[in-house]
Amino acid sequence: MTHAAPSTLVPALWPATTSAPVGALYHATASAPVGALSVGPGPQRANVRAAVVAAAIAAMAALVATGAARAADLELTVDNIRSAQGTLMIAIYADPADYQKKALRALKLPAQAPSTTVRIPDLSPGNYAITMYQDRNDNAKLDSNLLGIPSEPYGFSGNPGNLMSPATWEQARFAFGPDAPRVVVKLSD
Repeated sequence: MTHAAPSTLVPALWPATTSAPVGALYHATASAPVGALSVGPGPQRANVRAAVVAAAIAAMAALVATGAARAADLELTVDNIRSAQGTLMIAIYADPADYQKKALRALKLPAQAPSTTVRIPDLSPGNYAITMYQDRNDNAKLDSNLLGIPSEPYGFSGNPGNLMSPATWEQARFAFGPDAPRVVVKLSD
């Protein structure tokens, strides 16, 4: 979430003119043409300044509160864990360009047969993809046979069927939000 700095908000509300001192607050006058601005009287300027500061603080507080209210915990369940041997290596991606390259979050969990559930905190609503494998020998890599076929259990969000290659972003993508707070991934046999 991007927040505008207060200094970028004020010029949009009160555009400066070359005939007024820098930093002065302006208001429209009845005798001036539409859109013309002039410097207001001292006490009225102070009231306007106080109102603007209060409005800016309220707007920023609302932006921060809205962002915090939207973040939620994802409940991830991993099914088909055949043995408690090794570690579950889990990667969560939020961007198709980073998929299987740079994870938003990476988790290591002890494998617990036949199923385990973990909460992943503070995710904003959006599209995500999860990849995982059970590192049975704890060598921190997905082992494969001579043909390149994984010899350790693996899985993807979306649970795509029998694959001849890793799942694509589109196959693994899921929408996370208040109406979809849970994902189940089934490890391969």
